[in-house]
Amino acid sequence: MANILIIDDDAHVREALQAVLVDEGHEISQAASAEEARAYLAHSAATTELILLDIWLGEDNGLNLLGEIRAGGFTQPVIVMSGGGPGRTLEQATAIADVQGANHVLIKPFTNEEISTAIREVLTAD
Repeated sequence: MANILIIDDDAHVREALQAVLVDEGHEISQAASAEEARAYLAHSAATTELILLDIWLGEDNGLNLLGEIRAGGFTQPVIVMSGGGPGRTLEQATAIADVQGANHVLIKPFTNEEISTAIREVLTAD
């Protein structure tokens, strides 16, 4: 299975995702902020096969982080997750995520099956 980095400022979301994905055989790392994600990727980008990225990271903006990830040459799939947030509608956030290079966008709340399906699809896409 895949090495997945979950970037979300909500510990409950990170833990719930980890529980589901570990049961499916994935290896999980977590980052609670854009700063933690940057530090993790600086050392482990080569072994990270997929990123699950929340658009709203407290003070940080996940869409900006997505742009940095792509600009830094990271080509592995990124699934963006959002339940809404300040300053942008879900439609605007989804459009920006697409422009920044997201491989898939999931709207919170999503089911375990939806996240599992999205992961399978992006990992097997050519």
